[in-house]
Amino acid sequence: MTQVDAGSLTAWVRTSHVEFGFSSEPEWWGPGLHNALLLSSQAGGTPRAYVRTAVPIRAGGEIEAKWFLGRLSYSPFFRDPSPPDSSRALGGVAVVWRPWFERSLSIGVARLVASPIRDNAWLPRILLPFEDVGTPNARDRRDLTPAIGKDQLFSAFANWRLPDDGTEIWFEWGRAEIPTSLRDLLGSPNHSQALTLGLLHVRPIGSGPWTWRVAAEHSQTNQSSTYRERFTGTWYTSRAVPGGFSQRGQVLGAMIGQGSVTQRLSLDFASRKASLGLFAYRIKWDDDSFYTIPRPNGNGLCKHDVSLAYGARGSAATRVGGIEATITSQNRLNIWWQALGLCFENEELQVDQRNLSVEFRLYPRVR
Repeated sequence: MTQVDAGSLTAWVRTSHVEFGFSSEPEWWGPGLHNALLLSSQAGGTPRAYVRTAVPIRAGGEIEAKWFLGRLSYSPFFRDPSPPDSSRALGGVAVVWRPWFERSLSIGVARLVASPIRDNAWLPRILLPFEDVGTPNARDRRDLTPAIGKDQLFSAFANWRLPDDGTEIWFEWGRAEIPTSLRDLLGSPNHSQALTLGLLHVRPIGSGPWTWRVAAEHSQTNQSSTYRERFTGTWYTSRAVPGGFSQRGQVLGAMIGQGSVTQRLSLDFASRKASLGLFAYRIKWDDDSFYTIPRPNGNGLCKHDVSLAYGARGSAATRVGGIEATITSQNRLNIWWQALGLCFENEELQVDQRNLSVEFRLYPRVR
């Protein structure tokens, strides 16, 4: 298969207050260190036109905003014999406010809206990020009635840097459905939610050139307990938009993908010319699908698909450029939920995969 791609390009025109442009570069929205709920570098860039503030707007502090309208493509391995559309439109809007009373605090909201394209009529979709999409996923999975239309993901986030304490905290809270009322929000705030929480702390080691940094982050895109009372779809998938929130088969947001949970912890020591660190993480993959697959002996604790990993990394600045190295040991327990026996019995039926990876990177110095 041969394919020509524009790669990561950006062209823009800037005035004193507004910037207009076209871009195909990946974009990261939100404060997450490893997982962003709406947009991240997990997928390739989406070709899009955009408008953004060239300088912050003074209004009770500083406000920055961005709007874009782009086009999503299917995976090259998509084999639907009669696709319902040639591609999908993706509209996005994000606003970030840094209040006057605490400039180290950033508060923001963002929304993505996807819609199938059949007529290549882009002008009516300019306001796509602001359109009402209803609740296309609030139907039982057994209901196969077509629901072609629009779908959305929404998030609110904050990042607070405390430089005197060497601390940074952040969160991003998202929903696949906008609450229908204040009562709905207060009664079931976790309905259709996804979440990221993080903490970073940096301190110098004595009076020398070295510092230490510890970071922790928790992210989840799995369905909440409200699923038992009111059906909702899985994050990044959609009943109304075939292909969902993906670009060429990769989800637009969190690297853990749909229906998953992860925790990450790292400890690093760094100076201006070198760094050395340890890290560990756990990922429970696609729990939403796990609970929908019938098994002869039910769904037990030992039947989840879970990755456990730990490793070390280091970097150094040399005369020829920067050098980085990472070694990771990973054990993926019961990959793709293949265990058929009872939990803690018939252990030979557990299907685990172990992997050791070593990665080197060189950044040549350009004189």
